[in-house]
Amino acid sequence: MKKDKIGNIINFIDNIENENQKLIEYISQLRLLSRNEILSQILQEIIENKDLIVDRSIYNKEISQKELKKKKNKVSGIIEKVVTNISKNPAKKVFYLKEFLDKLEEISDKDKTVVLQSLKNLESNQLEKKMSSLIQIFKIREVE
Repeated sequence: MKKDKIGNIINFIDNIENENQKLIEYISQLRLLSRNEILSQILQEIIENKDLIVDRSIYNKEISQKELKKKKNKVSGIIEKVVTNISKNPAKKVFYLKEFLDKLEEISDKDKTVVLQSLKNLESNQLEKKMSSLIQIFKIREVE
């Protein structure tokens, strides 16, 4: 009687070990994203979905060509200033990026944190592109 119980317990333990091994193999085959990949995906979702929230009529105003050129020049000037400051003093990159994000009107503090995490690891040319797209999505105080 005791031998049967001991045998059942040993079989039960063997089954648990087999299932545990299967679980370990399954988990090892899963593709887990790195922190930066997750932050990039979150940033991309913020950029893509922000358009759905904002009232489109604001962006459909007719603006003269002259005003549009002025606005583009100011925006590119802001971006160039941030990138130049970062290239002169890379240790203050996060500071300059925070200053830039503070100029955006319609971005929440949580979004700023996520965007900052994504931007701080980018090179200058990628940084300029991301900053341009952020300015297109969110209003910027300096230009409006």
